[in-house]
Amino acid sequence: MSERRDPLGGLAAASIQARWNVTQMLRGRLVWVACVFAMLPPAYTFLASANGANDWADIFGSLILMVGVVAPLFMASSLAEEIEDRTYTYLWSRPVPRWSVVMGKLVASIPIAGGLCALSLVACHMFFPGGAGAGLGRGIGSLIAGTIAACAVSSGLAILFPRFGLGLTYAYLLAIDLPVGQVPFSIRNLSITQQIRVVAGASDAAPLWRALVWLAVVSALWLAVAFLRLRRAEFSSGEK
Repeated sequence: MSERRDPLGGLAAASIQARWNVTQMLRGRLVWVACVFAMLPPAYTFLASANGANDWADIFGSLILMVGVVAPLFMASSLAEEIEDRTYTYLWSRPVPRWSVVMGKLVASIPIAGGLCALSLVACHMFFPGGAGAGLGRGIGSLIAGTIAACAVSSGLAILFPRFGLGLTYAYLLAIDLPVGQVPFSIRNLSITQQIRVVAGASDAAPLWRALVWLAVVSALWLAVAFLRLRRAEFSSGEK
């Protein structure tokens, strides 16, 4: 008779998932691709400074674009692959709560993507005369907050559309979110890229606390989409 394996608890499963995903992400090719993207803003800053540029908002715009590229690279591609292959309900032959898979990947993706973005900002700060706008620490905090929000968007889209999760996340962040953040209407409060600017002090559109609240709201909405979709899938599989 085969030995029965009890389900793992949600927090334990999320912790194991996080450690496993960190190892996989750091050993895979994605981290090298992400490093290449992370080097582009400092390279741009160096060239811009050499040509007499003195607008930090323009430099910071390249860092915001990097957040929109690097964060989904880890979160969306990893989660979409697991959803597509239907390996998300078991961990070493033991059933796990599906929400723990999302949380584990978030815990793994955010420090790696956020760390690369922070290092890129530090390099830009070194090359740019006069420093990073409202301050280096605030700039780093804004990129990490944006990374969290971008990973939340990635989780929702990757679960809704596993085959196209990464591409749709890029389309959302770069083709929808970025332009929405430029319009002079209240709808731009929903723009992650706009709120990153506000948190960094690169925009005077709103106070810091309000920008953080909006980032939290947008992140919570997309995570709710991800968890509800997984919950529906769980009920559907249980009815069969």
